[in-house]
Amino acid sequence: MKNKTSKTLMVLMLTSILSTSCFKNFYLTNSKKVFTKTEAEMVNTDPDKYVIIHFSDQNLELTKYTITSDSIRGEVNKLEIPEHLMYLHPNVGSSNSYKKRLEFAVLNEVHVYTPLRSNLKDTNYIQIASKDISRIDIYQKDINRTISNHVLSTVGLVGGLLGLTYIIFIISPFSLSFTGPIW
Repeated sequence: MKNKTSKTLMVLMLTSILSTSCFKNFYLTNSKKVFTKTEAEMVNTDPDKYVIIHFSDQNLELTKYTITSDSIRGEVNKLEIPEHLMYLHPNVGSSNSYKKRLEFAVLNEVHVYTPLRSNLKDTNYIQIASKDISRIDIYQKDINRTISNHVLSTVGLVGGLLGLTYIIFIISPFSLSFTGPIW
């Protein structure tokens, strides 16, 4: 009984090791200090873009917006959608991972950073001049890193499963001793 339990534990341990960190998806922040006309048009014409303004005191979603290379204008609301709260603080200049089920939300985020305070009084309408923007991130899939991770995960998983099969075969009481061809 003890031998069967140790085999089961070994199989479970190896399976969990093999499945950890496999098949991750990555995105780049594409951080820039200025918003060009081309990027402004891309964000304005894509209805799926979700713009988040990072003020010094809070993060808000921007809706009904107009973005130009001179300013950003629109209505702001409290940021409450869970999938957009998860990726607010990426590592700038390197790839960041995301869950595949959240791909649409993550890859359509645009983050605008300003050192200004939100200072919303009676209105939820804002206008931020481009000189008051410190950074803009337009998230994009990191295709090279994602593909590399998937290839290495596949190789590791197949290699691990082959190794696991070999180990099970070696420790199995039904291992055969081959002394020559059978015919």
